[in-house]
Amino acid sequence: MSALNVDLKECVRVTTPLAVREKSAAEMLGVSVSLLRKWRVYGGGPKFVKMGGAAVCYRVADLHSYIAALSSREVV
Repeated sequence: MSALNVDLKECVRVTTPLAVREKSAAEMLGVSVSLLRKWRVYGGGPKFVKMGGAAVCYRVADLHSYIAALSSREVV
């Protein structure tokens, strides 16, 4: 079977979420959920999205961008 004619059963399923809840986001960043909540109120944290009411989500791409921005800052 050629690469262009692959049986779908043979494909690897990618299950990376586009967005995660605050607990998973905190784990990804290595911070507490409490700190994420403070950042939402006072600023300074990654972008977040309110999903219908009280549900707060973080796009995985935004978390990666936030981490990249932190690691590219110069320490004086």
